[in-house]
Amino acid sequence: MPGSTRRHLITGASAGMGAACASALAARGDAVIAVARRADVLNNRFGDVENVTVVAADVGHADGRSAILEAVTNQTDVPLTSVI
Repeated sequence: MPGSTRRHLITGASAGMGAACASALAARGDAVIAVARRADVLNNRFGDVENVTVVAADVGHADGRSAILEAVTNQTDVPLTSVI
């Protein structure tokens, strides 16, 4: 994300602590990869936020982990700062 100096991967970003962390980090201008199983909830919450990449994936399944890895490796302009 242009201008961002930090990038975070946040699982469980559709609700609770994951959503709160993703929202707070995005609000301060950090790039966020928001991951959760429910695409509809993620898109409703973060679909219009420019510095958030939404990934609907289940970390418990190999294809979900592959989707997350793809999102992380496709954005190489800013190193991954944290995984939450």
